[in-house]
Amino acid sequence: MAISHGRKLYFNIASTPSGGATLNLSTFTQEVSGLPGDQDLGDVTVAGNVGHVSYPGLQNTTFTTKMLFDDGASASWAVLGAFQSLQQTYPTVPWAVQYGPRGSTAAYPLITCSCWIKSIAIPAKVTDPNFMNVSWTVTGSTGVTVGVVT
Repeated sequence: MAISHGRKLYFNIASTPSGGATLNLSTFTQEVSGLPGDQDLGDVTVAGNVGHVSYPGLQNTTFTTKMLFDDGASASWAVLGAFQSLQQTYPTVPWAVQYGPRGSTAAYPLITCSCWIKSIAIPAKVTDPNFMNVSWTVTGSTGVTVGVVT
């Protein structure tokens, strides 16, 4: 087993929810939490069972990212800040996300999904740098896919 460190995490998205060029936001990303995520479990318990019996259902994944707030060109706020106006045009293609917890080297784990941004919060504290907390909801027929970087 190879132990890894989060300092090499890879977080890449499409530049708009309708596709477009991909942007590597790794240099702004401090934390990714919640991937690969949850799956609904249906209760299929019947008479005669001595305990609950579950059956896997749909993926039900939400995750968060914590990013440095940067409003420079192609930076975190420049890309994600207009999410409400972009998503309110009712695009048919959600944001494409790629996340490599170990980095982007070939054969490293890679988690991919299509998702919508649910919210962005920008707390400010006098003694700290500004960060953005982004909440994502996975959508689509493919859900979350776990593979490797090629």
